[in-house]
Amino acid sequence: MENFKKTFAIVLHHFDNELDRLKIIDIAFYLEPFADKLEELNNLFASQESSIIRATIIHDYNGLKSKDEDFCPRLS
Repeated sequence: MENFKKTFAIVLHHFDNELDRLKIIDIAFYLEPFADKLEELNNLFASQESSIIRATIIHDYNGLKSKDEDFCPRLS
């Protein structure tokens, strides 16, 4: 549950004005196993470049949701 809250907070921070809450919850659910890596990425680029974090979130979410066996998340 802690990882989900952490992931949700990061996704909400980057997409609050663009996506509805259900989509943000869905993204946080898929990225929950990578919460520590996402937090590390967020801390690394938070003050510099939000587009890197946003692109990584969307890339990993779409890939994980597709259930493609060959997909490799950037956060792994």
